[in-house]
Amino acid sequence: VRQNTNVTVKYMIVLSGSSEDLVKPFKDVMLAVEGDTVTLSCNYSGSVDYIYWYQQKSSSPPQFLIGDLSEKTGNLSISSAAVTDSAVYYFTTFVGNHVLRL
Repeated sequence: VRQNTNVTVKYMIVLSGSSEDLVKPFKDVMLAVEGDTVTLSCNYSGSVDYIYWYQQKSSSPPQFLIGDLSEKTGNLSISSAAVTDSAVYYFTTFVGNHVLRL
């Protein structure tokens, strides 16, 4: 008999922009069972040019996951969640020009 293992996902918001912007997570903590699809969602209003998601595991610096320049949906999906996905996830916004260096 295989036991289900829980995956714990916490997320928080980091803002870059005007104080008029409002970003709100739908949930602060999510629990899932290994193999589930987990969707982290943030609702935001205001002037936002870019959004980014970062993942921070225990005793490690945040790691960039994805940046969205067009959709600005505020959603991050983790398919087939595993215990290794247990972390703090940061949703950040950025207002302004973006410079890409090659």
